[in-house]
Amino acid sequence: MMALGAVEAISFSQRKNEIIIVGFDAIKDSREAILKNIMHASVAQHPEEMGKISVEFAYKVINGESIPSEIPVRIELITKESLQR
Repeated sequence: MMALGAVEAISFSQRKNEIIIVGFDAIKDSREAILKNIMHASVAQHPEEMGKISVEFAYKVINGESIPSEIPVRIELITKESLQR
């Protein structure tokens, strides 16, 4: 949502064609803005996978197992090209 606010604010700038806007969460409105060349990209998270991983590691902690201090999760860069596939 914040990137869409930036899009609106920058639309009044004389440098709007020089500014690259990349958002986070790739919501429907952001995807539409990307297709209309208003935004350049957005990063999509995969909450269903994050939830699954969280439960798996919570189970390990409850059972006394050690877990890594960082657990990478999949993210995806959404661009006009990826949306048009």
